[in-house]
Amino acid sequence: MTASIGGGASDAPKRLVCVFDGPVAVALRDLARQAGWDAAVHDPVSAPGWDVDADTDVVVCDHHRSELGEVLARALAAPARWVGVMGNPRSAGPHVAALRALGVADADVARVHRPVGLDIGSRSPVEIAVSTLAGLLADRNGRGGGPLRPSPTGAPGEVVVGGADPALDAALSEGLTAFNTAVAGASDELTVRVRDDDGALLAGLSGWVWGSSAGIGLLWVRDDARRAGWGARLVAAFEREARARGCARLLVSSFTFQAPGFYERQGFVEVARVPDLPPGHADVHLAKPLR
Repeated sequence: MTASIGGGASDAPKRLVCVFDGPVAVALRDLARQAGWDAAVHDPVSAPGWDVDADTDVVVCDHHRSELGEVLARALAAPARWVGVMGNPRSAGPHVAALRALGVADADVARVHRPVGLDIGSRSPVEIAVSTLAGLLADRNGRGGGPLRPSPTGAPGEVVVGGADPALDAALSEGLTAFNTAVAGASDELTVRVRDDDGALLAGLSGWVWGSSAGIGLLWVRDDARRAGWGARLVAAFEREARARGCARLLVSSFTFQAPGFYERQGFVEVARVPDLPPGHADVHLAKPLR
């Protein structure tokens, strides 16, 4: 189905294109239609043509598709109001490398919103659709998307101190990512994983590549698989890929009650230490040169 969305009067319904046919895209389209949007599912394989206008939001619902870069590049070149791609909020995601490989400027890459939607713990396609549509509405209306409270952000110019605020976290992350990308280029995600015979996660590592550096963010090995060498194998695989990408060093931080000794056995050297963080322990920063 081709998403053909034309111009219209100022009171025309909001427009939405859900890219890549699937359960999430269909749920998002149906929910948006119930809310009065002009919404359609677009699959570039079966229907390569599409039209968007300045009041169209484009949401890519599957970041694993090989056409990801081409679809996003077309959306960025069109007069779409908003372009976003679903995915893990803790990493830059595969769309960054896909767009850069097509020669898309970093400033345009930074226009792609990721993650999309509000943090409501959604899991099912319908829940993801609710989160996504709520996020789009909040963005269109200039709202933070938090719970309804009396003056949740205070009066204009008022400094408000509060507790956990997922909407604020998302807004800050998006703004900083856009700034960092425009100034120093985009970062890429780099992950390593191992599954057991039943397909369950046995061990995994997630990190990033930014310029000539690669950093390990999270490394975990399941309790019943520890002391079997999986951690060292994950780090070795991460290092091989970092070298292949031209990185000059690896970076990681680990609390003293975690695994700084493990990283030292993998060739890392302590470069800094923050004492009493958390109380009674220390935050150890380590690096490993690759050249």
